[in-house]
Amino acid sequence: HLTGDATERWGLATSVPIGDQGHIIGKFDEISTETLGSSRTATLDAEQRWGMWGAKAGLRYDHRVPGLSQNSAQDGHRLDLAVQLDARPLDADYHVYTFGQATLDRSDGRSRNNRLGIGAGYELTEHLSMAAEASAGDGGAGADVHFNRRMGDGSEAYLGFLLSPDRTDWGADSQNIFTRSNRSTLT
Repeated sequence: HLTGDATERWGLATSVPIGDQGHIIGKFDEISTETLGSSRTATLDAEQRWGMWGAKAGLRYDHRVPGLSQNSAQDGHRLDLAVQLDARPLDADYHVYTFGQATLDRSDGRSRNNRLGIGAGYELTEHLSMAAEASAGDGGAGADVHFNRRMGDGSEAYLGFLLSPDRTDWGADSQNIFTRSNRSTLT
């Protein structure tokens, strides 16, 4: 989202392995502009695999303050819990998953974001994959469909469409497992 004023953004992230196939991941992001407002987001996620089965659980706390030109944005904090279960059959080119999210605490100025969803991914070739996800909840429908091309030099190119149910007409939002920055986006 392009604005005429300065944007300050910073963050921290860490990942700690647990055994051979698990991780605990912590992140903090802060973004602030005078026009769009500010957002502080902290996440703590745990992942574990058992052969073809996997599970993820995460907590997300965010606090938003709308800026001068964004009077429709939600104001205040929200704490969400998300759980995801997935299957990646050994030697298969696909995976499937289901997830649920519940709002545990929120300010009066923030909407709940309880939702349920399903998703799948498929490796089309050694360098090209696709993924799709659909969900429904308090904020309406959500969807994410994208193609990802892995280049030989470690970079990636992608094309996708995202319909984010958490959009409230402002761009000061961090990107992670819970939310993206635009209501709907073609990238």
